[in-house]
Parts: sequence; structure tokens; C-alpha cells
Amino acid sequence: EEASKLGRVVVQRYIKNPHLIQGRKYDLRLYVTATSADPMRVYIHEQGYARLCSESFDLSRPQDLFRHVTNSNLQKFHSDYDLNNQSTSQRPVGNKWHISAVREEWRRSGSDKIIWDRLQEAIVRAFVMFESIGFEESRRQMRHRGNCFCLFGVDVLLDAQLKPWLLELNGVPSTGTDSTLDIAIKSAMIGDLLSLLGLCSRDPAAAQRQAARDLTVSLSQRQG
Repeated sequence: EEASKLGRVVVQRYIKNPHLIQGRKYDLRLYVTATSADPMRVYIHEQGYARLCSESFDLSRPQDLFRHVTNSNLQKFHSDYDLNNQSTSQRPVGNKWHISAVREEWRRSGSDKIIWDRLQEAIVRAFVMFESIGFEESRRQMRHRGNCFCLFGVDVLLDAQLKPWLLELNGVPSTGTDSTLDIAIKSAMIGDLLSLLGLCSRDPAAAQRQAARDLTVSLSQRQG
């Protein structure tokens, strides 16, 4: 009754036993590309990252958001936040880690394969559900099932039993960068996306110049 008075609200379940890295709570940002709506066809990119809290997780201190909320927009106000974003895939530091560094932590505990398999299964299930409610308009608009694509940012939280919980399915993930880690992750992801779509990622003007040079060489060879 109280919620109904507030109008439209979002109700979320708090996961009290999150999986931890170095004692800190974290969530994952993974990227998924849908290249067809009918049939549904999705690809999970190998690029991604984890967002970590600045303080160690402590369920007895629920008001300390630096221990419970992984969002960078909040964590950046912590005194120990990595403002210089010096984290790399080989040397993870601060509040953002490359997915390869996270998976190395999983490998050390012998859980990498089971976690990655469960993440893939959870993402596929989410898109199977989304297919029935989110792509009807796309089907009506498309002249051909293969002439569209969409990049999604998928946010996931793991609990202590290694069960993935879907936090968000973002249809307009940011491709902006503010660190070398962002550049490494997102440029590789976009390169993979272009290759997946069969598009060339090089400069179109440079491609035209190269084509003109090739044509000139070809003509000169014929004349010779």
C-alpha cells in the first residue's frame, strides 16, 4: 500500500552475501551484441571489467555506502579512490579491474570455469526473456531479420555461492573513456563488434587513398 502511494517504483532485493575480491564487494560490466532478433542471436564479448568498493564489505555497517555500493559515481568521493585510473589488465589496482584480472582471481580459487559458464547461462536466459517482450517492435520495423544489431552493457553481481544476479541490461552502454584501462577495454570491444558485423574498422579516407594507389599500380602494370 505504501509503495502504491509513491507511484511507479523499483523494488530490488539486496544480496547480503556477495562474492568478494580482496574482501571487497564488486559487480561486473560485460558486453553483449545482438545481431538478429528473429531468431535471437547474441554474442558475449570477452572484454569487460569489474567495479569494486573502496572499503571492505561489512554487513553490520549498512549505512556505509563505500562498502556496499559499487557504482563509480559514488565511489569516486572516497579518499582512496583511484583518481588517476592506473589499473591495467596485468596490474589491477583501485576500483576498476579488467575482466582478465578478475578471472585470474577466480582461477586461483578454481572457480573460473563454473563462474563463466553460469554468467553465460544467465545472460542467455535474460535475452530469451527479453526476446518475447523487447523485440516485437523491432520485428515490425525490420525488412530483414539480419539488418540490425544492438550492443548491450550487462551488469551482474555474484553471490558467495557463485550465483550470478542480473542488475541491469543497458541498451545504450557508454563507450566514453577516461583512463587507459577504459581505452584498452572499449577499443578492443568495438573492434570485435565491427569484425562481428563484417565491417572494416580502418579510416574510410585512408581506404579510398589505398584503393586509388592500387588502381594506379594496376593500370601502370597493364600499360607496361
